[in-house]
Amino acid sequence: MPRQSSAASGALNPLRALAALVRLAGTAGAGPRGEAADQSAALCRVCAWYLDEPGWTLDGPTHTICDCCGAESGIDDTTPERIVSYRRNWTDGGHVWFDPSRRPEGWSYDRMPFDAERWSTARR
Repeated sequence: MPRQSSAASGALNPLRALAALVRLAGTAGAGPRGEAADQSAALCRVCAWYLDEPGWTLDGPTHTICDCCGAESGIDDTTPERIVSYRRNWTDGGHVWFDPSRRPEGWSYDRMPFDAERWSTARR
């Protein structure tokens, strides 16, 4: 069986979505709770909210549930397609918080550290 090139195998890597969010968060400075960009590995892959602990480590998913969108690491964020699908469903549902008690006063989806317009208009 021929060996896949590193570029082809990277396209299937579920960490690519997280890497994109980390790059975007790194350009945005501090997170919504005031964390430095070096803590951006703890971003939710679906909504880019800062998790209490990283959703993924080198050992795999931690099954952390995001307070913002309710996505569970290792279940809802295993492929880019699942991430986009979960984000689309969350967006279509009006960005309802999974744990409303953790929602910061004045929180706005439009200020999240990713291009929300790009994802909300993605092809279905």
